[in-house]
Amino acid sequence: MRIGLFGGMFDPPHIGHVSVMRDVSKALGLDVMCMVPCFDPPHRNDSETSFLMREMLCESALHHLRGHEGTRFLVSDVESHLDLPNYTYNTIEAIKAESDGELFLVLGEDEYASFPNWRFPDRIIAECEIVCAMRSGSGEQPRQPMDGERVTFVSVDEPEGISSTMIRERLRRGEDVDGLIPDGVKSLIYILGLYGVEPSIDYVKRTTGIDVEEMAKGV
Repeated sequence: MRIGLFGGMFDPPHIGHVSVMRDVSKALGLDVMCMVPCFDPPHRNDSETSFLMREMLCESALHHLRGHEGTRFLVSDVESHLDLPNYTYNTIEAIKAESDGELFLVLGEDEYASFPNWRFPDRIIAECEIVCAMRSGSGEQPRQPMDGERVTFVSVDEPEGISSTMIRERLRRGEDVDGLIPDGVKSLIYILGLYGVEPSIDYVKRTTGIDVEEMAKGV
């Protein structure tokens, strides 16, 4: 079984993340593609939302990809079960211990460039092949592979300039994020009131059909 692993904070997940997972899984003929939200990364401490909330957003982001091209798209909570501090090599080794499949770690161009400086990259490449997702037309010249590193470069149709930070800022300012995040993710953000958004009863009703006011009358 060929298993792709795509990690990140996903705070929130956006259409760029979904595009990478879709294009890489198709190019490599993956049986399973896992979105792996970070639980508590040691190199940063800026998560806007809890792990559980981000896991829910990831599930929603992948909803319309389920069954796409024969690949199973899943969200893995593996990092929530690991001791802290947790690094990528810990996550990879934990997944490998539970699966006899062939692992593919998907990295963006910036991550691929910095990968040799990660904690124990040799332990990572011993367990999986590295996949560098390169934005179509980026023109970036990737680094040379490390000794023993198996690398596949995949061109992805990832929109330029989209980031989770940018989306959070737009939401705080009350600006439109249509086309930047999957519809299901946007619905959850408004239902839960994340990223400074005021929960909208009208938005919930329009997008989910749930009439919160009518439900409240029956309480």
